[in-house]
Amino acid sequence: MGGRTTLQAAREIPVVESFVDREDFYRETCCAIEKAVQGCKGSRAARLAERKAIFAALERFNLINTTRGGMDAAKLNADKSRWTQHGCQAWIPSTVS
Repeated sequence: MGGRTTLQAAREIPVVESFVDREDFYRETCCAIEKAVQGCKGSRAARLAERKAIFAALERFNLINTTRGGMDAAKLNADKSRWTQHGCQAWIPSTVS
């Protein structure tokens, strides 16, 4: 937080609702989760797929920027550039376990 108090940071950080439509985000995320959990074998695999879908949606809406330690950034960017958004299909890196 750069040496700022919580209150100072809260005043300086933009409000998410000003640049992301909440309904669009919710609809896209729910759809991505639904698709991600299809065919999962077991509740643990479904939870992991759901979590990946949520993080992917957060990244698509530019709400977070995740790092994937140890991954080749060039490969990650190449994989991501091949992804195209059709409806609410989530981009989930295949190399993340």
